[in-house]
Amino acid sequence: MFPKTGGYYARVEGFDVSGLDGMNRDEALAAVSAAMTRPTVEDCEELIASLHAVTARRGDDEDTLTLAMSLYAGCLAQYPADIAKSVCMSFALRKAKPNWFPTLSEINEACEKAQAQRAALLHALKAA
Repeated sequence: MFPKTGGYYARVEGFDVSGLDGMNRDEALAAVSAAMTRPTVEDCEELIASLHAVTARRGDDEDTLTLAMSLYAGCLAQYPADIAKSVCMSFALRKAKPNWFPTLSEINEACEKAQAQRAALLHALKAA
């Protein structure tokens, strides 16, 4: 895709799984379904706390940090566990100087992009 704002990005439009027989389809569906397992909120809180520790941020009071932790963890908990971890790691390792703590919308957008291909594959397997 080539947006008017410049640059480009890839987007999965779907999968053709017509070559799978019933047994292979069932095995593939089980594997992809398992890969959609979501993390616990506690796991997400650990990911956010780790990200918070290694990125630049503004000084917030304890109540604000607690609320932010809850919102970010709730967002991550909507996505597969490996995707939540990978997204947090990618923000932690950004080369930007300073590497600011991401906004909630940045986290959500990165998770959506990372999950799109897997979700399309799961949809195709279920529909086959």
